[in-house]
Amino acid sequence: MLCPIKLLYFFLLAPKNLANQSLRLKELVTQSRSIQFPQGLLEEIDASVSVIAMEATHNE
Repeated sequence: MLCPIKLLYFFLLAPKNLANQSLRLKELVTQSRSIQFPQGLLEEIDASVSVIAMEATHNE
């Protein structure tokens, strides 16, 4: 079972290939939609990951 802290921890430990890691985190978030999270948390993570992925792709 994934929790928000583990998702963020995974993301912060993987600075290399930020765009790829962002996509992987986004997949994990999508897979974990069935878990009960505080309202709005998944949407915040999803939006943050999208912005980071766009910035990382733009900077490469």
